[in-house]
Amino acid sequence: MSRRVVLLLAMAVALVGPVASAQAATGAELSEASGQRFPVKAFVLTLPRQESVTAADVQVRENGQDVAGLTVTPGGAAGATTFGTMLVIDTSLSMHGASIQQAMAAARQFAAHRPPQQRLGIVFFNRTPSLVLRPTTNAAQINSVLASTPTLSPGTRIYDAAAVALRELAKDHVSVGSLVLLSDGADTGSTVPTAAVAGLARKMRTRVFTVGLRSKSYDGTTLLGLANDTGGRYADTTGKRLEAIFAALGSRLGREYLVTYKSLAPLGGRVSVITTVNGVPGTASATYVAPAFRLPSGSAPGSHARVVASSGNLVIAALAALLVGLGVLVLVRPVHRTVRSRIGDFTAGPGDLGVDDVLEAVDGPRGTDRGRQRRPSERWASFARDVDVAGMRTSPEKIAIYTVIGTAVAMLAAIAIGNRYLAVMLLPSPILMRMFVASRASRQRREFESQLADNLQVIGSAMRSGQSFVGALSVAVEDAPEPARRELHRAITDERLGVPLDEALGRVAERMRSEELGYVGLVATLQRDTGGNTAEVLDRITDTIRGRAELNRLIQTLTAQGRLGGGIVTGLPVALAAFFVVTKPSYFKPLVTSSVGWLLITGAVLMLVAGWLVIRKIVNIKV
Repeated sequence: MSRRVVLLLAMAVALVGPVASAQAATGAELSEASGQRFPVKAFVLTLPRQESVTAADVQVRENGQDVAGLTVTPGGAAGATTFGTMLVIDTSLSMHGASIQQAMAAARQFAAHRPPQQRLGIVFFNRTPSLVLRPTTNAAQINSVLASTPTLSPGTRIYDAAAVALRELAKDHVSVGSLVLLSDGADTGSTVPTAAVAGLARKMRTRVFTVGLRSKSYDGTTLLGLANDTGGRYADTTGKRLEAIFAALGSRLGREYLVTYKSLAPLGGRVSVITTVNGVPGTASATYVAPAFRLPSGSAPGSHARVVASSGNLVIAALAALLVGLGVLVLVRPVHRTVRSRIGDFTAGPGDLGVDDVLEAVDGPRGTDRGRQRRPSERWASFARDVDVAGMRTSPEKIAIYTVIGTAVAMLAAIAIGNRYLAVMLLPSPILMRMFVASRASRQRREFESQLADNLQVIGSAMRSGQSFVGALSVAVEDAPEPARRELHRAITDERLGVPLDEALGRVAERMRSEELGYVGLVATLQRDTGGNTAEVLDRITDTIRGRAELNRLIQTLTAQGRLGGGIVTGLPVALAAFFVVTKPSYFKPLVTSSVGWLLITGAVLMLVAGWLVIRKIVNIKV
């Protein structure tokens, strides 16, 4: 029996490998853990034997000075989110026969000897690494996976399997991670380079234990190199000793303690940590480099200046500031209303000037300086008309100013968080607002078009009962729904102010883009000039309008799939681009940092716009 104990101890020492002289004498080890931000530091203290240790039994010094706020938590009581281990087992064809049976038996020994409160995950690998069990404390799931022998396949991709295990530990936010990897050969064809695996393990502060199973095809080069590159431990053994080594590894996890404290070391210097434990001779030591001083923004010295000096950021910030300034200037500027604009409130509105008789009576002839007024541009007049038609209570000036200011503020916020791509994508916001207003106006125009036939029928009936055209129009307005009531009332108001009825109806027809109402204006002109049976003409116009409406509904039904498909095909790339810009800005970095990338982006945008225009042209059928 004593010989067996000596043999187990010898194998455990072989697994742990060479350490510093102080540690070799005591067997205690100290390794840095992750999950804390300076000045709080965390280390894993591993004792040579099972001890009941509290904070009063542990002394920690940094560069010879005592630390503050020391806490010591046993690994078995630290919680499932603190300690975690990934067991990575080779399932290549070279492991056939007794080798895979011994490997699975050793894995069961490891699971049985580890603290039950610590999570364990399992990865099998050959040509392809397979995550068969995510880190868990569920003993039933662990035993179920380890109870059966896995299927063997060709290939030994050690680095790929180690990368999968490390990423799983990172995904679960493990503070103290361990990687135990068993194989009998060298790596063959991994896609993940050695440096990437080693760098990830060091970054995560993950302890790496590699075990080589000696066989006819054994080659421990990869396992030894991986252990050396990560600062881990390597051991090789035969199948008969494998279970004892894995049992010793599992027991090692039960002798670990999480030591946390608040460091008092100065920034930017190398710190030496010395730990002593009452009842355990010798010391355990480790070193780390305290982080250097950083600016409040979190950027390294000099990087803030580079961001400010970036020409792209300066241009975007200047443009956003200019837009904010212009918007505030327009908002605080006093509004001087002219007689023309005040009269326009009672007629067709400021966007439809032309009540010449009334205006000339007040302002004088239009050719004089007093009567000459600067007319808005066609685009602004169209926008103001759409705002009015849409029934929006906010004035077009305020909508434009609020949109500009909101866009500028959002761009400045995007620049402040370092996402220039998002700032660029916010530039078309005014265009999107213009499209939104136009969409609401178009909906009102469609409703007006659908109500016109019924209103004309009421006008014709009223005229048969002896009403004049204007009187019949007033009767129709009284019971008409919106927006027909509002728009036809404008025509009546203009007529009462001296505008000919056909011209007043023509203005409403232009506002609502209604050809049918234009025909009604023509009927009013004919009645004024020649007379005739206007009611009969209105009946024919009503029948024509209803026939066109029915045909238009049929066309809309037949082209619905095309419109929906065009919207999806056009909007999906834009939505995906916006999603990646917000969640992962670096995704577009290869494109925006080269001329070829910008050329590809430009080509993609042009093709997207061209495709949208073509689809729109195909499904837009005029009746």
